[in-house]
Amino acid sequence: MALAAAASGSGVRRAAVLLLVCGLIAATLLSDAASTWSGYPFLVGAAPAPPDVVYMPTYSPDGSRPSTMRIRGGASGVDLETTSVLASGDDLLIWESTRDNARIETAVGRIVEDATVSGVLAVWHRAHTPDGRTNVLFARIGPTLVVIAGEAPVDELLRIADSMHRATARSLML
Repeated sequence: MALAAAASGSGVRRAAVLLLVCGLIAATLLSDAASTWSGYPFLVGAAPAPPDVVYMPTYSPDGSRPSTMRIRGGASGVDLETTSVLASGDDLLIWESTRDNARIETAVGRIVEDATVSGVLAVWHRAHTPDGRTNVLFARIGPTLVVIAGEAPVDELLRIADSMHRATARSLML
């Protein structure tokens, strides 16, 4: 009797191990490439890609209210767009992109460049829209293009620019 119980216990263990191995193989075959590589990092021969870095301001003008935040990501980079409503009722736009082909025109349309302004993080380019109503500051900080645009004075936009600190795009994507 003891011999029969030992044989059935051994068969149950074999079946459990066989089911576990089949399950792992099926999970690997049925998963997409990104999840496969994340589950088996030792299979990746290249160095991991650096994280996309965006910049979040710690200063906002008096009376401004956050309105929207939009994050779009993909293989070529991340776009982050935040808008706020100023006390005057005008919009303040902060647009950032880590894409190689990012352009200022994507965020604010055509601009007329004025001059450069030295800031804490970068040398900012000052500009305005052709109608002269919207002031624009833009700079490339490392791989990230940052555009700050609004009907606020340039000094106020520069205060926002100087208050920016690094964050990874992944920490913003929930």
